[in-house]
Amino acid sequence: MRKDILLVKHCYDINWAKDLNELLGTIFLDPFKFTEKSYLPGRTQQMRYEAKLIEYMRSNKITKLFFVNYIDDFSNNFIKAGFVKEIYGIVHSSNYQNEDVGNDRRLTNYEDGILPIANKIFTNSDYLGTFIKRPTINIGLPLQDNFKKPKLENDQVIFNHRLAKEKGVDYLFDIKEKYRDQFVISCPKGNLSLIPKLKQLYKNFYFKIPHNQYRQILSKCGFQISLASHETFGYGVQEAIANGLCPLVIDNNSTCYSENIIEELRFKNLEELYNKLDHLSNDKTEKERLILKQQELSSKYKQTNWIENLLNEL
Repeated sequence: MRKDILLVKHCYDINWAKDLNELLGTIFLDPFKFTEKSYLPGRTQQMRYEAKLIEYMRSNKITKLFFVNYIDDFSNNFIKAGFVKEIYGIVHSSNYQNEDVGNDRRLTNYEDGILPIANKIFTNSDYLGTFIKRPTINIGLPLQDNFKKPKLENDQVIFNHRLAKEKGVDYLFDIKEKYRDQFVISCPKGNLSLIPKLKQLYKNFYFKIPHNQYRQILSKCGFQISLASHETFGYGVQEAIANGLCPLVIDNNSTCYSENIIEELRFKNLEELYNKLDHLSNDKTEKERLILKQQELSSKYKQTNWIENLLNEL
Protein backbone atom coordinates (compact mmCIF):
# COMPACT_ATOMS: atom_id res chain seq x y z
CA MET A 1 0.00 0.00 0.00
CA ARG A 2 1.15 3.57 -0.64
CA LYS A 3 0.38 5.74 2.36
CA ASP A 4 2.96 8.27 1.12
CA ILE A 5 0.50 9.24 -1.62
CA LEU A 6 -2.52 11.41 -0.78
CA LEU A 7 -5.76 10.48 -2.54
CA VAL A 8 -7.84 13.19 -4.24
CA LYS A 9 -11.32 11.69 -4.45
CA HIS A 10 -14.05 12.76 -6.88
CA CYS A 11 -17.19 14.24 -5.33
CA TYR A 12 -19.74 13.46 -8.07
CA ASP A 13 -22.16 10.66 -7.12
CA ILE A 14 -21.64 8.48 -10.17
CA ASN A 15 -21.07 4.78 -9.51
CA TRP A 16 -17.53 4.43 -10.85
CA ALA A 17 -16.41 7.44 -8.79
CA LYS A 18 -18.00 6.19 -5.57
CA ASP A 19 -16.48 2.75 -6.03
CA LEU A 20 -13.03 4.14 -6.88
CA ASN A 21 -13.12 6.54 -3.94
CA GLU A 22 -13.79 3.66 -1.57
CA LEU A 23 -11.26 1.23 -3.05
CA LEU A 24 -8.42 3.71 -3.53
CA GLY A 25 -9.00 4.99 -0.01
CA THR A 26 -7.72 1.62 1.21
CA ILE A 27 -4.40 1.83 -0.64
CA PHE A 28 -3.63 5.57 -0.54
CA LEU A 29 -3.76 8.12 2.27
CA ASP A 30 -7.42 9.18 2.68
CA PRO A 31 -7.91 11.44 5.73
CA PHE A 32 -11.30 12.98 4.88
CA LYS A 33 -14.61 11.15 4.40
CA PHE A 34 -17.67 12.54 2.63
CA THR A 35 -20.81 11.51 0.78
CA GLU A 36 -20.70 12.10 -2.98
CA LYS A 37 -23.31 14.55 -4.30
CA SER A 38 -25.06 15.45 -7.55
CA TYR A 39 -23.04 17.50 -10.02
CA LEU A 40 -23.24 21.13 -8.88
CA PRO A 41 -23.27 20.40 -5.11
CA GLY A 42 -20.45 17.97 -5.83
CA ARG A 43 -18.35 20.70 -7.45
CA THR A 44 -18.88 22.95 -4.44
CA GLN A 45 -17.84 20.13 -2.14
CA GLN A 46 -14.78 19.45 -4.33
CA MET A 47 -13.49 23.00 -3.78
CA ARG A 48 -13.88 22.76 -0.01
CA TYR A 49 -12.30 19.32 -0.04
CA GLU A 50 -9.34 20.67 -2.04
CA ALA A 51 -8.68 23.32 0.60
CA LYS A 52 -8.67 20.71 3.37
CA LEU A 53 -6.31 18.50 1.39
CA ILE A 54 -3.84 21.33 0.82
CA GLU A 55 -3.82 22.20 4.50
CA TYR A 56 -3.24 18.52 5.31
CA MET A 57 -0.42 18.30 2.76
CA ARG A 58 1.37 21.27 4.28
CA SER A 59 0.96 20.06 7.86
CA ASN A 60 2.12 16.51 7.08
CA LYS A 61 4.70 17.29 4.38
CA ILE A 62 2.91 15.16 1.76
CA THR A 63 4.38 15.68 -1.72
CA LYS A 64 2.58 13.02 -3.82
CA LEU A 65 -1.03 12.98 -5.08
CA PHE A 66 -3.28 10.51 -6.87
CA PHE A 67 -6.45 11.86 -8.55
CA VAL A 68 -9.54 9.68 -9.01
CA ASN A 69 -10.58 12.05 -11.84
CA TYR A 70 -7.55 14.05 -12.93
CA ILE A 71 -8.90 16.37 -15.63
CA ASP A 72 -11.94 17.48 -13.63
CA ASP A 73 -10.22 17.88 -10.28
CA PHE A 74 -6.68 19.09 -10.98
CA SER A 75 -5.92 22.54 -9.55
CA ASN A 76 -2.75 24.61 -9.68
CA ASN A 77 -3.30 25.25 -5.97
CA PHE A 78 -1.94 21.77 -5.23
CA ILE A 79 1.38 22.94 -6.68
CA LYS A 80 1.42 26.60 -5.63
CA ALA A 81 0.03 26.18 -2.11
CA GLY A 82 0.49 22.45 -1.50
CA PHE A 83 4.03 22.09 -2.87
CA VAL A 84 3.23 18.74 -4.51
CA LYS A 85 6.16 17.09 -6.34
CA GLU A 86 4.62 13.95 -7.89
CA ILE A 87 1.15 13.71 -9.48
CA TYR A 88 -0.69 10.63 -10.73
CA GLY A 89 -4.30 10.23 -11.82
CA ILE A 90 -6.98 8.56 -13.87
CA VAL A 91 -8.51 10.20 -16.94
CA HIS A 92 -12.06 9.05 -17.72
CA SER A 93 -12.85 11.14 -20.80
CA SER A 94 -11.46 13.78 -23.13
CA ASN A 95 -12.78 17.00 -24.62
CA TYR A 96 -11.48 15.72 -27.94
CA GLN A 97 -14.35 13.19 -27.91
CA ASN A 98 -17.34 14.67 -29.70
CA GLU A 99 -19.93 12.81 -27.63
CA ASP A 100 -18.37 13.24 -24.21
CA VAL A 101 -20.78 14.73 -21.66
CA GLY A 102 -20.04 18.44 -21.27
CA ASN A 103 -17.62 18.30 -24.19
CA ASP A 104 -16.29 21.72 -25.19
CA ARG A 105 -13.45 22.00 -27.70
CA ARG A 106 -12.23 25.16 -25.95
CA LEU A 107 -11.34 22.96 -22.99
CA THR A 108 -8.89 20.92 -25.09
CA ASN A 109 -6.44 23.78 -24.47
CA TYR A 110 -6.84 23.29 -20.72
CA GLU A 111 -6.56 19.53 -21.12
CA ASP A 112 -3.39 19.83 -23.20
CA GLY A 113 -1.93 22.16 -20.59
CA ILE A 114 -2.48 20.06 -17.46
CA LEU A 115 -1.82 16.54 -18.77
CA PRO A 116 1.98 16.98 -19.04
CA ILE A 117 2.08 18.13 -15.40
CA ALA A 118 1.22 14.63 -14.19
CA ASN A 119 4.00 12.07 -13.81
CA LYS A 120 1.73 9.28 -15.07
CA ILE A 121 -1.80 9.22 -16.49
CA PHE A 122 -4.00 6.12 -16.37
CA THR A 123 -6.98 5.41 -18.62
CA ASN A 124 -9.71 2.77 -18.62
CA SER A 125 -9.27 1.73 -22.26
CA ASP A 126 -6.88 1.97 -25.20
CA TYR A 127 -9.76 3.59 -27.10
CA LEU A 128 -9.80 6.52 -24.67
CA GLY A 129 -6.02 6.70 -24.86
CA THR A 130 -6.21 7.59 -28.56
CA PHE A 131 -7.78 10.95 -27.61
CA ILE A 132 -5.21 11.84 -24.93
CA LYS A 133 -2.33 13.94 -26.24
CA ARG A 134 0.36 12.29 -24.12
CA PRO A 135 1.38 8.71 -23.22
CA THR A 136 -1.14 6.87 -21.03
CA ILE A 137 -1.34 3.54 -19.22
CA ASN A 138 -4.52 1.50 -19.72
CA ILE A 139 -5.54 -0.33 -16.55
CA GLY A 140 -9.35 -0.35 -16.94
CA LEU A 141 -11.52 0.02 -13.85
CA PRO A 142 -11.72 -2.38 -10.88
CA LEU A 143 -14.45 -4.99 -10.49
CA GLN A 144 -15.33 -7.34 -7.65
CA ASP A 145 -12.94 -10.26 -7.13
CA ASN A 146 -15.60 -12.97 -6.88
CA PHE A 147 -17.11 -13.29 -10.35
CA LYS A 148 -20.45 -15.06 -10.06
CA LYS A 149 -21.55 -18.14 -11.97
CA PRO A 150 -23.34 -17.58 -15.29
CA LYS A 151 -27.03 -16.79 -14.85
CA LEU A 152 -28.72 -19.21 -17.21
CA GLU A 153 -32.33 -19.52 -16.10
CA ASN A 154 -33.45 -15.91 -16.31
CA ASP A 155 -33.71 -14.23 -19.70
CA GLN A 156 -34.60 -10.70 -18.52
CA VAL A 157 -32.49 -8.02 -20.24
CA ILE A 158 -31.29 -5.07 -18.15
CA PHE A 159 -30.45 -1.65 -19.56
CA ASN A 160 -28.48 -0.11 -16.67
CA HIS A 161 -27.24 3.18 -18.09
CA ARG A 162 -28.04 6.88 -17.82
CA LEU A 163 -31.01 8.17 -19.79
CA ALA A 164 -28.79 10.01 -22.26
CA LYS A 165 -28.38 10.20 -26.00
CA GLU A 166 -24.81 8.88 -25.93
CA LYS A 167 -26.03 5.79 -24.05
CA GLY A 168 -28.31 4.93 -26.96
CA VAL A 169 -31.57 5.70 -25.18
CA ASP A 170 -33.25 6.49 -28.50
CA TYR A 171 -33.00 2.81 -29.43
CA LEU A 172 -35.29 1.96 -26.51
CA PHE A 173 -38.20 3.55 -28.39
CA ASP A 174 -37.54 1.25 -31.36
CA ILE A 175 -37.41 -2.10 -29.51
CA LYS A 176 -40.07 -4.44 -30.90
CA GLU A 177 -43.12 -4.77 -28.69
CA LYS A 178 -42.67 -8.55 -28.32
CA TYR A 179 -39.34 -7.96 -26.51
CA ARG A 180 -40.31 -5.05 -24.24
CA ASP A 181 -41.60 -7.19 -21.37
CA GLN A 182 -38.23 -8.96 -21.43
CA PHE A 183 -36.45 -5.64 -20.80
CA VAL A 184 -35.74 -4.04 -17.43
CA ILE A 185 -34.77 -0.36 -17.56
CA SER A 186 -32.83 0.77 -14.49
CA CYS A 187 -31.22 4.19 -14.83
CA PRO A 188 -29.15 5.97 -12.14
CA LYS A 189 -29.50 9.43 -13.73
CA GLY A 190 -30.58 11.12 -16.93
CA ASN A 191 -33.07 13.13 -18.93
CA LEU A 192 -36.23 13.43 -16.81
CA SER A 193 -38.40 14.29 -19.83
CA LEU A 194 -37.92 10.76 -21.20
CA ILE A 195 -39.32 9.01 -18.11
CA PRO A 196 -43.08 9.24 -18.90
CA LYS A 197 -42.57 7.92 -22.45
CA LEU A 198 -40.45 5.00 -21.32
CA LYS A 199 -42.83 4.12 -18.50
CA GLN A 200 -45.58 3.73 -21.08
CA LEU A 201 -43.44 1.31 -23.09
CA TYR A 202 -41.75 -0.71 -20.34
CA LYS A 203 -43.55 -2.15 -17.34
CA ASN A 204 -40.20 -2.79 -15.65
CA PHE A 205 -38.84 0.75 -15.40
CA TYR A 206 -36.77 2.13 -12.51
CA PHE A 207 -35.08 5.50 -12.12
CA LYS A 208 -32.55 6.61 -9.51
CA ILE A 209 -33.34 3.76 -7.13
CA PRO A 210 -31.16 2.86 -4.09
CA HIS A 211 -28.07 0.88 -5.05
CA ASN A 212 -29.08 -2.19 -3.04
CA GLN A 213 -32.40 -2.31 -4.91
CA TYR A 214 -30.53 -2.02 -8.21
CA ARG A 215 -28.26 -4.91 -7.19
CA GLN A 216 -31.31 -7.06 -6.45
CA ILE A 217 -32.79 -6.27 -9.86
CA LEU A 218 -29.47 -7.00 -11.56
CA SER A 219 -29.25 -10.39 -9.84
CA LYS A 220 -32.60 -11.43 -11.36
CA CYS A 221 -31.58 -10.69 -14.96
CA GLY A 222 -29.75 -12.96 -17.39
CA PHE A 223 -28.70 -10.47 -20.06
CA GLN A 224 -27.32 -6.94 -20.04
CA ILE A 225 -27.42 -4.59 -22.99
CA SER A 226 -25.51 -1.54 -24.20
CA LEU A 227 -26.64 0.56 -27.14
CA ALA A 228 -24.09 3.32 -26.57
CA SER A 229 -22.61 5.58 -29.23
CA HIS A 230 -19.92 6.71 -26.77
CA GLU A 231 -18.24 4.52 -24.16
CA THR A 232 -14.70 4.49 -22.76
CA PHE A 233 -15.03 1.45 -20.48
CA GLY A 234 -18.64 0.34 -19.95
CA TYR A 235 -18.82 0.17 -16.16
CA GLY A 236 -22.42 -1.10 -16.17
CA VAL A 237 -21.52 -3.74 -18.74
CA GLN A 238 -18.51 -5.00 -16.82
CA GLU A 239 -20.44 -4.96 -13.53
CA ALA A 240 -23.05 -7.21 -15.14
CA ILE A 241 -20.33 -9.56 -16.45
CA ALA A 242 -18.87 -9.88 -12.94
CA ASN A 243 -22.34 -10.80 -11.69
CA GLY A 244 -22.77 -13.61 -14.22
CA LEU A 245 -24.95 -11.88 -16.82
CA CYS A 246 -24.48 -12.23 -20.57
CA PRO A 247 -23.67 -8.82 -22.09
CA LEU A 248 -24.83 -7.83 -25.56
CA VAL A 249 -23.28 -4.59 -26.83
CA ILE A 250 -23.57 -2.59 -30.00
CA ASP A 251 -20.51 -2.75 -32.25
CA ASN A 252 -19.30 0.62 -33.55
CA ASN A 253 -16.14 2.72 -33.84
CA SER A 254 -16.95 5.16 -31.03
CA THR A 255 -16.86 2.78 -28.07
CA CYS A 256 -14.23 0.58 -26.39
CA TYR A 257 -16.22 -2.62 -26.86
CA SER A 258 -14.02 -4.02 -29.63
CA GLU A 259 -11.20 -4.32 -27.06
CA ASN A 260 -13.04 -5.53 -23.94
CA ILE A 261 -16.09 -7.48 -25.19
CA ILE A 262 -15.71 -10.70 -27.19
CA GLU A 263 -16.90 -10.58 -30.80
CA GLU A 264 -19.71 -13.12 -30.27
CA LEU A 265 -21.43 -10.74 -27.85
CA ARG A 266 -21.41 -7.69 -30.13
CA PHE A 267 -24.20 -6.81 -32.55
CA LYS A 268 -24.50 -4.36 -35.46
CA ASN A 269 -28.22 -3.56 -35.35
CA LEU A 270 -31.45 -4.37 -33.51
CA GLU A 271 -32.29 -7.33 -35.75
CA GLU A 272 -28.97 -8.94 -34.91
CA LEU A 273 -29.64 -8.21 -31.25
CA TYR A 274 -33.00 -10.01 -31.41
CA ASN A 275 -31.36 -12.98 -33.11
CA LYS A 276 -28.69 -13.24 -30.40
CA LEU A 277 -31.27 -12.90 -27.63
CA ASP A 278 -33.46 -15.62 -29.12
CA HIS A 279 -30.55 -17.97 -29.80
CA LEU A 280 -28.89 -17.61 -26.38
CA SER A 281 -32.21 -17.80 -24.53
CA ASN A 282 -32.82 -21.17 -26.17
CA ASP A 283 -29.26 -22.50 -26.06
CA LYS A 284 -28.17 -22.30 -22.41
CA THR A 285 -24.98 -24.24 -23.08
CA GLU A 286 -23.82 -21.67 -25.59
CA LYS A 287 -24.87 -18.83 -23.29
CA GLU A 288 -22.80 -20.31 -20.47
CA ARG A 289 -19.80 -20.78 -22.75
CA LEU A 290 -19.87 -17.16 -23.89
CA ILE A 291 -20.33 -15.74 -20.38
CA LEU A 292 -17.33 -17.74 -19.13
CA LYS A 293 -15.27 -16.68 -22.14
CA GLN A 294 -16.14 -13.04 -21.48
CA GLN A 295 -15.42 -13.36 -17.76
CA GLU A 296 -11.97 -14.69 -18.62
CA LEU A 297 -11.29 -11.58 -20.72
CA SER A 298 -12.63 -9.31 -17.95
CA SER A 299 -10.68 -11.05 -15.18
CA LYS A 300 -7.81 -8.56 -15.56
CA TYR A 301 -10.17 -5.99 -14.01
CA LYS A 302 -10.73 -8.02 -10.84
CA GLN A 303 -9.96 -5.81 -7.86
CA THR A 304 -6.88 -7.71 -6.72
CA ASN A 305 -5.38 -7.79 -10.23
CA TRP A 306 -6.26 -4.14 -10.84
CA ILE A 307 -4.63 -2.90 -7.63
CA GLU A 308 -1.49 -4.93 -8.35
CA ASN A 309 -1.27 -3.47 -11.88
CA LEU A 310 -1.74 0.07 -10.56
CA LEU A 311 0.80 -0.18 -7.76
CA ASN A 312 3.37 -1.71 -10.11
CA GLU A 313 3.15 1.42 -12.27
CA LEU A 314 3.71 3.92 -9.43
